[in-house]
Amino acid sequence: MHLVVGFSSAIHITGVTITAPGDSLNTDGIHIQQSRHVIISDSTIGTGDDCISIGTGSFHVNVSWVTCGPGHGISVGSLGMDNSRAEVSDIQVGHCNIFSTMNGVRIKTWQARYGYAKTIIFENINFTAVMNPIIIDQHYCAAGVCAEKKSSAVQVTDVRFIEVRGTSSSQVAINLNCSQNVACTGITIQNVEIQPAQQGGQASSYCFNAHGTVTGVAMPALEKLADRENEIDHHMLEKRVGVSALLHEGREDVVVVPAVSELQLPGLDAKLEPSTCATLHVSVASMATWSHLLNRQTNSRKMKRWRLATAALSKAIAEAFSRRSSASVSGSLPKARPHMLSKQA
Repeated sequence: MHLVVGFSSAIHITGVTITAPGDSLNTDGIHIQQSRHVIISDSTIGTGDDCISIGTGSFHVNVSWVTCGPGHGISVGSLGMDNSRAEVSDIQVGHCNIFSTMNGVRIKTWQARYGYAKTIIFENINFTAVMNPIIIDQHYCAAGVCAEKKSSAVQVTDVRFIEVRGTSSSQVAINLNCSQNVACTGITIQNVEIQPAQQGGQASSYCFNAHGTVTGVAMPALEKLADRENEIDHHMLEKRVGVSALLHEGREDVVVVPAVSELQLPGLDAKLEPSTCATLHVSVASMATWSHLLNRQTNSRKMKRWRLATAALSKAIAEAFSRRSSASVSGSLPKARPHMLSKQA
């Protein structure tokens, strides 16, 4: 790394030039961590790693009028390395030119880690021949050497991409690859126009468990970026009444789970005698919110068993839905009464 801002506040870096070969490893231009109220402006950075990386414990960071390239772009993260908790919020990146980099603007979190990254704005960004211009990567694994692949639980919320334009040297120009456990929510795509760098090329988008809104121009299109407002409203009803049906009749994203007398779940106490539900209608889009609620309940033995059963059933539902096979999974849950769901953290 060239310049590190750590355990500091009220820092203003302006007018700096940082250069390193594009193939040099671990040569971040400026790295920020455990700091707040940091401003980086009017600078030129070209390295073999992130031009600017914003690590955990960073709050109220403003990056503007920076030229980045070559390198790995401007990143929030990586977050959650070495089993640490990630906390990042109030980040603004604007009026930046990024060229010939491996990534453009990126949020990256390690797998199976915890915390949050929220209120992040990328605005007035211009890309020139950039790979992965817009990317949220919640399955980050440096050099692909992670021993076990798990889903990250870092909660990414309120991330806005506004007035972002340019060209992509990779086919996937917008990649929102969010956690299977905790969905990205509050994603805003507003007047984003990214075209292929090569004439005759194609640019596409990829969304996994990302939810938000698209306004104005969106190129390439993000057809799978769904608004979760309705699902969350139904979920709040579910919280009040226990395991009652989440009714989403006529929706294609619904899996109907008929109750049976017993559900075989690995690790579940064999002596537990589950009473069956009636038909349980579950919106897969609201599954992450539902699971997040359950994780906040009391730690009583009964609640632990019920959470375990619910988590396993949720996984089975998600797997069945992803296979697009018959939209039916047999299972039952220990009966959840309303008072079991009333105590919130």
